[in-house]
Amino acid sequence: MNITKITATILAVLATVGVLFLIGYLPYRFVGYILLLMIVYLYVTLSQIDDILLRSLGLITIMGIIVGWWTGLFDGLKQLLNFREGFYVSPLKKISDALTARQCQDTCQSAKMCKYSQVPLGTIWSGAKNACWNSYGLNQNTSGSKRQGGDTWQNRLYRQPITVGERRGYHQWNSSVVTWKTNSGRKHRLMISDVRVNMIPAQLRLYVSLRDQGWGNRTWGIYVVGYDARGKEAFKEVLKAPRTSRQVNTPVYQNYTYNQRVRRRGRRSRYWHGKRAPAWIFRKWLWGHWHYRNQYYWTTIRRTGRRLVRYNKKNVQGGLQTKNLIANYNIPNYKNVGPITRIKVYAETRGQGHALEAGRVDWRVRGWPLGGSRGGIKDYSRKPKPRRPPVCCPSGWRRAGNRCYKRQWGKRTWNQAAQHCRNQGATLPIIGNQTQNNMVLRLGAGWLGYSDRHQEGRWRWEDGSTGNFTKWSRGEPNDYRSLGGEDVAGMYSNGTWNDWPGAANRVGNRYRFQHSCSRPVQNCGISRRSSPTISIIGRKWVTPRKNNLVRSFVMKKDYKLEFHLHAKPGRVSGWSNILHSTLSRNNCCNRRDRVPAVWFFPGSKRLHIRTSTNSVGNYGHDPPMQIPDHANVQVTIIVQGSRLTVRLRGTNGKGPNYNWQGRIDPNRQSGTTYFYVSDPWYVPALCYVQNVKFTNL
Repeated sequence: MNITKITATILAVLATVGVLFLIGYLPYRFVGYILLLMIVYLYVTLSQIDDILLRSLGLITIMGIIVGWWTGLFDGLKQLLNFREGFYVSPLKKISDALTARQCQDTCQSAKMCKYSQVPLGTIWSGAKNACWNSYGLNQNTSGSKRQGGDTWQNRLYRQPITVGERRGYHQWNSSVVTWKTNSGRKHRLMISDVRVNMIPAQLRLYVSLRDQGWGNRTWGIYVVGYDARGKEAFKEVLKAPRTSRQVNTPVYQNYTYNQRVRRRGRRSRYWHGKRAPAWIFRKWLWGHWHYRNQYYWTTIRRTGRRLVRYNKKNVQGGLQTKNLIANYNIPNYKNVGPITRIKVYAETRGQGHALEAGRVDWRVRGWPLGGSRGGIKDYSRKPKPRRPPVCCPSGWRRAGNRCYKRQWGKRTWNQAAQHCRNQGATLPIIGNQTQNNMVLRLGAGWLGYSDRHQEGRWRWEDGSTGNFTKWSRGEPNDYRSLGGEDVAGMYSNGTWNDWPGAANRVGNRYRFQHSCSRPVQNCGISRRSSPTISIIGRKWVTPRKNNLVRSFVMKKDYKLEFHLHAKPGRVSGWSNILHSTLSRNNCCNRRDRVPAVWFFPGSKRLHIRTSTNSVGNYGHDPPMQIPDHANVQVTIIVQGSRLTVRLRGTNGKGPNYNWQGRIDPNRQSGTTYFYVSDPWYVPALCYVQNVKFTNL
């Protein structure tokens, strides 16, 4: 193939592309289809297609130059560069008289509410400085065609306006129903809507049906307030309540009596002066005269009437009236307002002896979003339902309802099994429903944490609750006396319960069964940022000093306090304080004074531990042993539900090991506590403390 053939082929391809490009500009689509069919026919039938295409290319080029077809190619390039030459834009705002096209575009792009930037026609490619206009407003549009208006550039970062608003208080059948009514005795603000947004406002529309229920000064009205990111007011509009009360004249009538002469017709019997004649009257010539039937006579009767006395003025309250408010921002000739993050709508009165009543509130704020397709809108007027934290069981435990269960290996007496579970911070199985009963059966039937040891016939679970679920075998519990009484419960292999001897004696020690342990589910999935553990003192040993307030924090009624204690030699004659947590900043002995507090007994190193409840302000436990000198002891105090746990663990071989658990009133206080090491009311204890941690459970 020679060079001439290759060149002819390339020109033929270019000619075909040019023809197809021009066909796209034809006003009638069916004409383009006909031309395409003709081109296909030429390719199929003609052998010397190259010469024909070359001649066609020359003819099309000449006609294109004359007619101006090829200008469409440059128009397409301009569209690729997003330039829209020759359009009218409205509304426009003049920015400057001396800016290049590029600078004019930058001013539009930096303003979130600008969609079009325009310079004089034919100057966009010149690079010279000319007048610059930007379009603003909610309804920005273009019109006209090329060679009209100016050279127009469209902002690709522009986002269409969004509308934020709510419709509150609309009644389906009656539009005059009062939905909100403020307090009449004092200044009162009644919240209607509270919405989080992220937008630049442009227009506010407010429609309200309301009235001012008063006679003196104006009550006030409905407010719409926008706040910026710092919480300051960006705009504030108020729709004042109309005075609907009016005075009307009320007529006052008075009853009175008067005499009236009337003509009547006689009856069958004889009458005397219109009355029945006495029996002793028998002559006509006596006083009076006789009347007979069908005769007429005159008589006087007494009547009662009403007459208008005067008119009283009375104040009458009118119905709800519909009013509207329209406010514009960030457009020419109106107030400029920055971005807002929150909108509040509320009714407010000044408390001058009368109230404001509103039935329907319809508000809309339209503007340009700054984040997300809807501007990050979130409604805070309706309080969301609190989300419960996720709950889970420790590793190796199985969950059933609100409790966790774990099988324990080995057979034990009831008392040994209960102590074995307490050492793990748990109890013998507590069952509240059939699901939990099935779980304990799958893990292995055995002892249950159910007994009536404290009061015969009154069965309680280990956590102090009585519960509503039982599954006794037939005839149980029978408290079989030949075995010395049966005070504890266990489970058969079929899932039913029986009572067994549980006393720590010769009879009770004969009954050894397997068992499981149970504990309540715990909150899980807590991030490090929201950890409930509060570090009060770190790893450095600290000597308690009088009135040493270490920190304050928020505590819950269920908590765990851990610290390491090192006893120094010596004794203090009186009470000596180690640490004291108080909600009231007082010593003793109210329900908020000690939560908790730890002392040494006078003249000894025995611990005195106290934590307040609503019923007992100085409740606690005193371990029976003393802390040896130079002994390191880890002290743990756990208050959860109706259980108080105290643990002592020696860490250097000298300290005691002690574990105690008892009941406590579940009604306790919570709030901001003040933690002292030691407190202002007692002598500091002779010891060191470290690793003091407080955990809200």
